[in-house]
Amino acid sequence: MLVYYKMELTDNNIEKFRQDVEYFARINKDIEEVKLMMKPLKEKLRILTDEKTELEQQLCKIMDKNNLDRAELPDNKGIIEYKTRTAVVPVKKDDIRDKLIIFFKEVELSKFNKMTVEEKGNEIFNFIYSKENRETVVKETLKSKLG
Repeated sequence: MLVYYKMELTDNNIEKFRQDVEYFARINKDIEEVKLMMKPLKEKLRILTDEKTELEQQLCKIMDKNNLDRAELPDNKGIIEYKTRTAVVPVKKDDIRDKLIIFFKEVELSKFNKMTVEEKGNEIFNFIYSKENRETVVKETLKSKLG
């Protein structure tokens, strides 16, 4: 690693500095060349990913509707498994505001006011972030097990 912290250039080290500047320029040029080579691959990857996502959604709907949990590939090449899982939706800024309003509408103030500051904080935090008070979504995915 090159370190020139408050280094003054002198006749003794100017050549090393020039070499490092040239090396930096070569690295920078190499990075740009690699980026150019990667550009078509990134575009192809984006297209394939979009196609896969669209097809996966369609296949999941079909498999769900027909109560299929797996599909075998021809010639024992593997299987595609249909899986569902429930995920808790992340809390957003607007959710926090809405939950605070709901909390203070529903809280028993006489009991709440007797709590310590730490207990109040924990009570509000648990109300906002507990899984019971948050929205959930069912996520459907396909997993390939090639063999």
